[in-house]
Amino acid sequence: NAEEIIAARKLLIQSASSLRDAMSKAADGSDADVLAYAEAKARHIMIQKQVAGLTAEAGRALGAFRKLEGTQEAKVVGDFLEQATGKSLEELKQEAKLGASLDTPQKVSKFIQDSQKPSFGSMILEYWINGLISGPATHTTYAIGNTILGLWNAVPETAMAALIGKIRGNEAVKLGEVGAQLNAIKESLPTAASAAAKALKTGVTTLLPGEEARQMAFQGSNNTEPARITNDAATWKEAGADAFSAMKGLRDAFVANGELVQTGAIPDFDFGKVRVPVGSIIRAPARAIAAIHSFFRTVNYSMDKAGIAYRTAVDSGLTGNDFDTKVSDIISNPSEEVMKQARSSATNLTLMGEGGKFTQAISRLTNISVDLPLLGQTKLLKFIDPFVHIGSNVIDQAIIQRTPIGLFSEQIRDDLSGKNGDVARDFAASRMIVGSALAMTIGGLASQGLVSGSGPSDPKEAAAWKMLGGNQPHSVKIGDVWYDVHRLGPIGMLTGIAADMYDVAHAATQEDMTKVGAMFVHAITQNIMDESFMRGPSDLIKALTDSDRYGDQYLRNFISSFVPFSVGMSQMARAIDPYSRQTRSTLDAIKAKIPFESENLYARRDIWGEKITNKDVLGVSGLSAIYESQINHDPVNQKMLALGMFPSQPERRIRNVQLNDQQYDDYCRIAGQMTKLRLDQIVNNNKFSSLPESAQVEVIKKTISATREAARSIIMMQNPSIIKQATENKIAKITGGNVKQQAE
Repeated sequence: NAEEIIAARKLLIQSASSLRDAMSKAADGSDADVLAYAEAKARHIMIQKQVAGLTAEAGRALGAFRKLEGTQEAKVVGDFLEQATGKSLEELKQEAKLGASLDTPQKVSKFIQDSQKPSFGSMILEYWINGLISGPATHTTYAIGNTILGLWNAVPETAMAALIGKIRGNEAVKLGEVGAQLNAIKESLPTAASAAAKALKTGVTTLLPGEEARQMAFQGSNNTEPARITNDAATWKEAGADAFSAMKGLRDAFVANGELVQTGAIPDFDFGKVRVPVGSIIRAPARAIAAIHSFFRTVNYSMDKAGIAYRTAVDSGLTGNDFDTKVSDIISNPSEEVMKQARSSATNLTLMGEGGKFTQAISRLTNISVDLPLLGQTKLLKFIDPFVHIGSNVIDQAIIQRTPIGLFSEQIRDDLSGKNGDVARDFAASRMIVGSALAMTIGGLASQGLVSGSGPSDPKEAAAWKMLGGNQPHSVKIGDVWYDVHRLGPIGMLTGIAADMYDVAHAATQEDMTKVGAMFVHAITQNIMDESFMRGPSDLIKALTDSDRYGDQYLRNFISSFVPFSVGMSQMARAIDPYSRQTRSTLDAIKAKIPFESENLYARRDIWGEKITNKDVLGVSGLSAIYESQINHDPVNQKMLALGMFPSQPERRIRNVQLNDQQYDDYCRIAGQMTKLRLDQIVNNNKFSSLPESAQVEVIKKTISATREAARSIIMMQNPSIIKQATENKIAKITGGNVKQQAE
């Protein structure tokens, strides 16, 4: 009513005045003064958003600030402020100095309102990151990796933890927890589906019971109120209702004043009764990621909670109906400690943990904003490594927790010593033992040629290893087909590293230690850098260390990554297009990511002049990143691999004249096919196999050289302009000037 409106306006003016006072104190005051300013700012933003009064949720938010009043520890204050406000202590002080110079409540309110508006730079970053996570194949493979890791933790690692406890004489973890967790998967599916549907509607990851809201991976920049699940199991009917609500919300994205919540920097625009959902469409990949996270976190939470319930009931000495009642009661009404432990496990297994000190330091570094002309506040380093936490968690789960390298971690050492309890001790030992056993098994399979590591470190040798032999890095061989596993999360990475360690150990008995050391470094770096979430830093490092080879390629790829839904479009183009395409310019790189348009580019050719096909995948093309590679049994290819011969592609020049795309394509095709036809006759001749290896190498080299020279002659006959240009260039070189000038 009118009285409430007047009171609300007075409250807003009073709040602005109080905020200005807080700014003045915080500008040059203590950490406690900055906390007071942060509280006043939070209150004012809430009043601006909802002048009718502070809600219970707002009261809890403000209460969080009050808990730290009087705390003088800079780290505690700084960490809290950065998590709660998104700004560091120094940034808030600088903001307070700017606001303290304002002389009216109206200016203060406008200053705070403007400070909440996303910058153009943040809009570009949001657009770019959503393009990187737009690939359906990436989502599918990520979900498979989550499933593998969850089951790995629930079955072999839980069973080993129980065995370790039994050997110690103190069975902290029970073998029956395996069955309890597997049963929890089935029971939790409706609740997980409901959580995913809620995340699809809100655009942010659904919270687990008792969980405080926090910024999670791929979440929008606005502080949207996330949905929350309860400890009560949902039914499929309820999950269906949530899914219907989510679909209705997505439909409402096209209706002004609809229910779909905006969760990011890029806005939607209303024109009359119609909404143009620009931001909502761009953020669609982030909604999908939030749904995947919510689904697997819910399943993992339920699994861990079921394991704890089973363990507690056994420790209580209960049997029969009393046992079942106790388990059901803990699952339905868990204590805060049970929920906390289950939430932690769920978050870590979904690769969403906050990471260690190093990861948090890198995260703070990449979150530094720079005020740029036109763009405003922009997190520039995010364009290099936007996925710090995901990549770090994959490395932590694969290498730190599941190999002896974890002994260098203080957290792991504390767990193994029993400092964090018997359960933590047995699980830490179990993860390391089971992970090491897997690594040893993979090493044995690698010795039989059934698992591959990173492959040769030399680029030419690696290209030949893949093309001539049909090999594929980080893969498992079944029959005559290699299946790529390195994108399957921590277990996939552990598999690749174990295969590489076999190669290193094998080389140590045959090669000098300098080469062995180089192989070891290559093995570790390739497994980490080939992880999709580490691709940005990996490509930048290559561009900086070998700019002649990778510099232009890095720039082309970076610019083309701004194509709408760049990764998703690229995956669709790859699924539709049968051939891999050449990208020699930025425009080519952009075209290569557009379905059907990519087919207008020239196909890449192998050294035999044949078009290089895009690899098949396990499952549906475009929806899977588990790539396949067929073993190549061709006698010529096998002979060249055995001889260690790695011929490069024909040079892009003839008689020092640069070839255009069509001429070079013809040259590669003719030269390659002529060479292969001639080598087929030579290698399959019994006399050739009786020659010494050095002679075989010489014969193949001369054949390649002769057939390429013949191909050059054919191309020059087809293109007389090449001969003309070569002649002009030669005359100009001799005379020291341009041919036309000499003629004049």
